Amino acid sequence: MPNSLCLERSVDAGVPLSGVMSAFSADTFRNIRPVLRPVVESPDLLPGDRVIDLAFLLRSSAVVGGFLAAGLSAWLLGTGIVWIAAVAFAGAAGGFLLGSLVRHLHFPIFNGLVTVVKLGPGALALALRSALAGSVSTAMPAAVLPALVFPGSAGFPGLLLTGIVIGVVVGGVFAFLASRP
Repeated sequence: MPNSLCLERSVDAGVPLSGVMSAFSADTFRNIRPVLRPVVESPDLLPGDRVIDLAFLLRSSAVVGGFLAAGLSAWLLGTGIVWIAAVAFAGAAGGFLLGSLVRHLHFPIFNGLVTVVKLGPGALALALRSALAGSVSTAMPAAVLPALVFPGSAGFPGLLLTGIVIGVVVGGVFAFLASRP
C-alpha cells in the first residue's frame, strides 16, 4: 500500500491493544512483530492533517450495508414492518461483528497502530477498497438472512444479488464521502 500510513492511535480514539488481549499472557504476544503493515513515516503528513482511518471506514460501511441489505430483503419477502425492523437491526449487529472480523484481516492493529490515508482525492482508491470490503462482505450474508428466518420463502439467488448490489452501492457512497476534502 504505497499511499497508506500506520500511525499511533491516540488515547481518546480507542482501547489499547493490551486491554483487548488481556485474556492471554503477555509472553504470548511479546515476540509478534507487525510484518503486514510496517510503520511508514511520511514527509507529506503533518500534525493536524485530516486522515481517513481505513479500519473504521470498513466497519462503518459493514454496519450500514448489513442493515440495509437485511431490511430490504425482508421487505422483498413481504414480511411485516416489525419483522423488517427486527431483521434490519439483526443485520446491523451482524454487520458490526463481521465488519470487525474483516477489519482485523485487512487492517490489523499492532501496538496501537492503525492504517490511515491522508484525506483528499488520492485517498479514493484506498477508501473504496476498504469500504467495499466491509459492505459487500456483510451485505451478502445479511441479504440471505431473511430467507433463513422465513424458510417458506423463495428467491435465494435474487436476495444474494440484492446483497451484492447494496454492498457495492453502500461501499461506493461511503468511499466517496470519506475521501472528500
